[in-house]
Amino acid sequence: MARTTKGAEAGETVVPFDPPAGGGLGARGVRASFHAVVFATLRFLIQTASLMLLARLLEPEDYGLVGMVATVTGFAALFRDMGLGAATIEKADLRHDDVNEAFWLNAAAGCVLTAALAAAAPLVARFYGEPRVAGATILSSVAFLASGAAVQHGAILRRRLKFFQLGLAETVSSALGLVAALALAAGGAGYWSLVAMPLAQEVSTCTMLWAAARWRPTRPRRPRDVRRLTRFGTGMMGINVLSYLSSNIDRVMIGRVLGTGDLGAYGRASALTLLPTHQITLPVASVMLPILSRLREHPERYRKVLLTGLRLMAAATAPVVAVLIACREWAVEVVLGPRWLPAAAVLAPLALVSATQFVPNNLGWALVVAGRFRGLIVWNLVHLAALAASMGWGIRWGLPGVAWAYAGVVTVMRLPVLFRMVASAAPVGMGQLWSVCLPFWAVAAALGAVAAVVKARLTSLGPIWGLVALSSGLVAVYVAALSLVPAGRDVWRDLKRVVHHLRAATPSDPMP
Repeated sequence: MARTTKGAEAGETVVPFDPPAGGGLGARGVRASFHAVVFATLRFLIQTASLMLLARLLEPEDYGLVGMVATVTGFAALFRDMGLGAATIEKADLRHDDVNEAFWLNAAAGCVLTAALAAAAPLVARFYGEPRVAGATILSSVAFLASGAAVQHGAILRRRLKFFQLGLAETVSSALGLVAALALAAGGAGYWSLVAMPLAQEVSTCTMLWAAARWRPTRPRRPRDVRRLTRFGTGMMGINVLSYLSSNIDRVMIGRVLGTGDLGAYGRASALTLLPTHQITLPVASVMLPILSRLREHPERYRKVLLTGLRLMAAATAPVVAVLIACREWAVEVVLGPRWLPAAAVLAPLALVSATQFVPNNLGWALVVAGRFRGLIVWNLVHLAALAASMGWGIRWGLPGVAWAYAGVVTVMRLPVLFRMVASAAPVGMGQLWSVCLPFWAVAAALGAVAAVVKARLTSLGPIWGLVALSSGLVAVYVAALSLVPAGRDVWRDLKRVVHHLRAATPSDPMP
């Protein structure tokens, strides 16, 4: 039942912002992670279908053109959120007035960004030397009207650990977006089908999040302590902007220098490496902020949650990356189709990047909870400068030069620096962070090397059956090997605890 909460006007009925009492934070966190992973798996299947079907209906140039648009709209999306979604999740004593003010700021940002992108569309087209980018940018900008109005509703669901409703909304929206794109692509709409897909997703997501959160904004007003939210949001926005630039500077360089065809191939290779690993890591990472925010005064529990999450992510992603590297040509041919085989040339370095992507996705929240915004901003600035310099040098060798430059900087800079920063800000040692990751990477690397040798002897099976046979065998040996190393046995104990928490979680109606 909804009830009156602090900050609401007299007689105004609003939903509570915190998880219901009872059931235990650990059990609720595990239950939330379980729901997040289940729906992420469903979205993985939808996105895999999207990769396989649309890649056969569209040309690389279509993906390259929309990739040019995406570098601009993705950057603009950082200002739509303004870091206020994370601020709503993190704030200890949240009031209706706080969320209400944040909602109107996000909604206003969505309107401003729509107008700004529409006005800037001709400049974007001129930058890339591609006139069609202008119209695609204008249509893409409309999605900000819906997404800006949904930021706080999604944050409320995350804060309350209602990942069932959140996952349902995102999964249904992904399916609706795919259906719209397939219908348009089959009708000959070309790149417009890729433009329409996120637009359909954002509109449907907004509708379902409003229904699930059941919170409604009231007239805008400025409460006394909203500056706490905006300070936190400003810090988050600065980090997100720099992180986005680091993640997309490769696409900007490729689109500007090499053109739509190369950008399309690079983008599909990147999607193929990130899709399976992100479906494993991002759902758990999304639960980290609300959990760690509530454990900051309990160092032992905080350390246990942080290390357990890191260990499970390392164990789950390592064999996936090993399979992608060892079977890269088969993976591209099976998922994308034969005409995309040039993308296999960059799959190995991009897979190495995705192998460690879960580290900032999970540990970054530890630094956010500790308030280390300045350190994160400085680190991201240095990281961005190193990426720009290395990719500017590597692009003379085409796509492989950019991809290997990316992998080199990430491998050398990301882990040592980030582990050191977290060890100084959280109740966990640097050695503990390394010890929960290295064993899985070492085992997966050894098995991947063996798989690459075996692959050369399985050419008669063909791409589909060869990929199935080799990946199944590698994963089976990897799982068996986990029982032989202490870190692997820790994973089995972690999984037993997860199952115990799922069984112990108080059964409840998934609706709020």
